[in-house]
This record gives sequence, C-alpha cells and structure tokens, in this order.
Amino acid sequence: YLLDFIVRKQRIDLEMVHLILAPPLWEEIERMTGDNRESLRALRIIYGNALLNGPFSIIVGNGNYIYALNDRIKLRPLVAARKGECLFISSEEAPIRKVCPSPDRIWQPDGGEPVIGRIKEKEKNKNNSKELNKGSSIDSGKYRKKSKKLPMPDSFTVYKNKIPGD
Repeated sequence: YLLDFIVRKQRIDLEMVHLILAPPLWEEIERMTGDNRESLRALRIIYGNALLNGPFSIIVGNGNYIYALNDRIKLRPLVAARKGECLFISSEEAPIRKVCPSPDRIWQPDGGEPVIGRIKEKEKNKNNSKELNKGSSIDSGKYRKKSKKLPMPDSFTVYKNKIPGD
C-alpha cells in the first residue's frame, strides 16, 4: 500500500522511493552539500512517517515494474540475479539457483539500495492484447489454470542513496 501511495498517488519517481522508505541517516544528510542535502531533508520531513525502521526486505511488483529494497544496515537478506533479460529477486540465493542454475550475474544489494526491473513496453502491450482465459476446465473435479508467460524486464536500475539525475 505504501509504495503504491508514494508512486501512484503522490507521483514520486520510483527511483526516489528508497530515499523515502530507507533514507540516509540525518548525520549523513547534514554532511552533504548543495541541492541533494536540501532535497533529502525535505523528503525526510515530508515523508517521515513512511520511514521503515527495523529489519526489513520488501519485494513489490505490478504490471510495470518489480521493486526490491532492504533496510539501511542490511539486517535482512536480499539477493538479486540476472540472466539475459530476466531479473530474479529473493531473500536467499538458493531459490534463485533453483529456477536459474547459472545466472549471468548475482549480487547482494547494499542496505538501502533498491533493485528495480522495468517491464518492456512491447511485452506489456502484447500481454494486454491477449484475452485472458475466463473459464477453467474441470478434470477429475480439480480446476486447472493455464499458465501465463510473464513479460521480461527491460532495464535494471541500481541506486546507492543517490538522487537520479545527479
């Protein structure tokens, strides 16, 4: 709910959400200079109640993106991997290797560093144009669902407590 509120309702750029949910410490902000300092101070003041304290890892996705973030001091695990155009995110490496035994790249994002995968526009359009199967076939009293291929992310963005565009 909080991510949806910040991104969709408040229209905050997805690449800046980590600066609200897991911002730099006040001491770090005070050591900064220029516009970054003022922007981060404003975000901490305006969205102070959105600050996630304590250990956490979140993975949120919708038809446009997948977003993962863990706490600033990395008390909870978060692992990301990439194989071609596929992005995998989990709390542990083993589940990723179960579905993708040999990823091109695997990494553990630093605390407060988001991993963002965006869905390709052409994949979204292709999936939206298909009719969803509204009926389920019955076989021996059980419902069988048809699997739907998920679109692939077309970009991977990693930010380390930076304001995009700097």
